[in-house]
Amino acid sequence: MYWNAFTRPSAFDPWLEFHRIHSALASVEYPPVEVWSKDDGALLRAQLPGTTPEDVELEIEKDKVTLKGPRPGSEAGRFVREIQLPFAAESGGVRATMSRGLLEVELPRAEAEKPKKITVKSA
Repeated sequence: MYWNAFTRPSAFDPWLEFHRIHSALASVEYPPVEVWSKDDGALLRAQLPGTTPEDVELEIEKDKVTLKGPRPGSEAGRFVREIQLPFAAESGGVRATMSRGLLEVELPRAEAEKPKKITVKSA
């Protein structure tokens, strides 16, 4: 293709800018999730505005958490988000609460995954 000052796109092309912003937004995963890890487990928080606890599906499988539910607003359809944990969770001890669109999931670390302290003895 011949490229000169007349065929080169201008410094600001609204069409290109729209596609740049749209592709950046499309790459953001929904819902936004934060995970804090410590020795005895992890805390996961997900922002789900406009969603009720009945709408949310939560699955725990070893070191993977899966969230499913409806997308809010004009973005019709459902979301599926998988979060990889740094350890296997004890699914029997998981507690999940939701208030004002904020889902909090307490994930206890599986007993076999907990760090063990070893006493070093002198010889």
